[in-house]
Amino acid sequence: MVFRNAQFRSLAARIRGFRSGHRLKGRVERVERGSIHGWAFDPSAPDRRLDIEIRIDGVAAVSCVADRARGDLARSGIGDGSHGFQAELPAHFRDGQAHRVQAFERESGWELPSASTEVMLERGPAAGALPKPVRFAGGRALSAFIAPVAAEDGVADADGAEGDAIVNGRFARWSAPFRQTLSHQAIQLADGWFLEGKKPNPKVSAWLTEVITRDLQTGEEGALSYGVSVFGPLPGKYARLLTALNVEAFVSSSPKRLTFYSRPASATQQHPALAAPQISAIANVSIVARTMVAGPDDASADRRLCVLAKKLRVPAAGKSFAIDLTAEQVQAVLSEAAAKESVLLLAFEFSTFADCVIAEVSLTDAPKQDRWTNDASDRPSLEDDNIAAQIGAVRGLEHWLAPDPVPAPIARHGGRLLSLSAAKWRWPPRPGRSLEIVICVHDAAEETLDCLDSVKRCTTVPHIVTIVDDGSTGSTRAQLRSYVEGAPWMRLIEFDEQMGYTKAANAGLSAATADWLVLLNSDTIVTRGWIEGLFEVVDARPDVALVGPLSNAASWQSVPDVQDAAARWKVNSIPAGMTIDEMAALVAEMSPRQFPEVPLLNGFCTMMRRSAVEELGFLDEVNFPQGYGEENDLCLRARKAGHRLALADHVYVYHVKSASFGSQRRNQLSKRGTERLLAKHPDADMQKLQQEMAELGALAELRKSLRRRLSQASQSASSEVA
Repeated sequence: MVFRNAQFRSLAARIRGFRSGHRLKGRVERVERGSIHGWAFDPSAPDRRLDIEIRIDGVAAVSCVADRARGDLARSGIGDGSHGFQAELPAHFRDGQAHRVQAFERESGWELPSASTEVMLERGPAAGALPKPVRFAGGRALSAFIAPVAAEDGVADADGAEGDAIVNGRFARWSAPFRQTLSHQAIQLADGWFLEGKKPNPKVSAWLTEVITRDLQTGEEGALSYGVSVFGPLPGKYARLLTALNVEAFVSSSPKRLTFYSRPASATQQHPALAAPQISAIANVSIVARTMVAGPDDASADRRLCVLAKKLRVPAAGKSFAIDLTAEQVQAVLSEAAAKESVLLLAFEFSTFADCVIAEVSLTDAPKQDRWTNDASDRPSLEDDNIAAQIGAVRGLEHWLAPDPVPAPIARHGGRLLSLSAAKWRWPPRPGRSLEIVICVHDAAEETLDCLDSVKRCTTVPHIVTIVDDGSTGSTRAQLRSYVEGAPWMRLIEFDEQMGYTKAANAGLSAATADWLVLLNSDTIVTRGWIEGLFEVVDARPDVALVGPLSNAASWQSVPDVQDAAARWKVNSIPAGMTIDEMAALVAEMSPRQFPEVPLLNGFCTMMRRSAVEELGFLDEVNFPQGYGEENDLCLRARKAGHRLALADHVYVYHVKSASFGSQRRNQLSKRGTERLLAKHPDADMQKLQQEMAELGALAELRKSLRRRLSQASQSASSEVA
């Protein structure tokens, strides 16, 4: 019998299970806020992190890795304590009913002992009163009338601020099925929300989505909320998401602001395999006046009252939009409402292809500090009246008008952000060249401080350093706090528990605001001129989005040797009598400076164009929680999106190699990352891409030259000793 690799691994795992008497330990502990918590441990392989599959009533619901650090497990002697798991349940499983929850080790198929439990999966959104139904015209499924939902039934707090014209903008009430297709010309989704097309289109799906927004300026994550996903092709080139406005909120002609959060629907967990054929976008955001048309069909007619925004591009990372209504638009709404001849609707319109999540929708008075008034009392007291008169017209100075200090952000990346010490000052950036360096840390204090010292010593380009402390112990944390004191170009983000490398990295990257971001491992030593060298590549290749340097230990970016005698990735040591800076100078001297385009970059040190990273959606936290594969995934996604990658073949950054993990743990993470990368990108020929890296002519010649020069230096040193 011939087994495929996956079948062989599964069979081998089952045999191991029989031989060990099936000694896996673990259990499902609780279900809380849509998350399943528990732990899993294999006593026969204590360093192994188990892949877990959660099943609800026998149906696979979600997968995760049992690698979360937990002090209670460590104190109980469960390995090193890093065997906890947490999995977010897709919203459609949460129906308020009792279900059987089981946890299985994926490779062997063994169910964890004490893991099966009967639990009540609390309903995601709170149930509320049904809105008035859509009335169909003569069986043609034409939406004739949509009534606003009453802001009552005990769920007003979930509907947003008082005076909000959007009653169910947080989708806290959802009485319809959680997942539907556009089987009619119009279907009801959340209470008061409807999806319409020119005709029925079963290829278009809409479903309830759990959303955690992230502020791209601060990295702050919001609380868990709900939204609606719309996804699918639009043969009629048209579909729109509608809700009726509560016109009573328009009690005055004061400035109004529409805010909402959006991200591509194809990025949600419910549809991991879907990929939209184009960049996600909202064609129009409009206010529509709908009036009844007298006739036997009792149909309706729509008139677009005003267009609030056109062609909104939705980045893969998600974005919070804020749209200010003009005085003319506010007056048009007030006039239409006063006539009482129509229902006013907010419409999100899509064309060609729908791939969008809409969440946290609100239409309220614009914040006072963002309005422009002629009242001198509203203006700050400044020495120059000309400056004060321009504050309302200059973006970025809105906070000058706020009477209270800005509070420190509290982010929730699955854990609590203890502190965010912002840089006290910033160097004046070169246009288009502002720079931020993000360094993630988990213990390994000595290597980390060496890295920070090298960045401080060798980085002369104006920059900010963001250090993300991913749940380090007290000693490391204290040393990092002490290090950033008196360093106004450095800021420190701290998590009270280890979140995993990719979440920590994304927290730092999303908190950055510079044009270019460098994601730098904490076990590296940078060298003089490293940033200038990376920007030289950008000057030579203006279309590049990701740039990486050479190193002593960075797979295909290693010099002088890539592999050792056993065909393993080589960690090249610095020759005796030579410093790291001298090695970097030698590389720069002998480099052909071809800056070759490459298909992959090692993630130990990568400079990235911020706009490209936002478009791609940052690093994949789900498939690569501890790293090891996340950089290849980002490179593959970048190339698919049309971005270019290049190598700075004259820049050298020393790499100690994973000071946060031992070699055995590193090998396990590398193996798991490779498996998940191949599963996520089945169309990628990794062997061919690796061959491209191996055959880079510029690097082959550079390696030969370096080996020759180093050999000559070694022989000369030996002769002097003799």
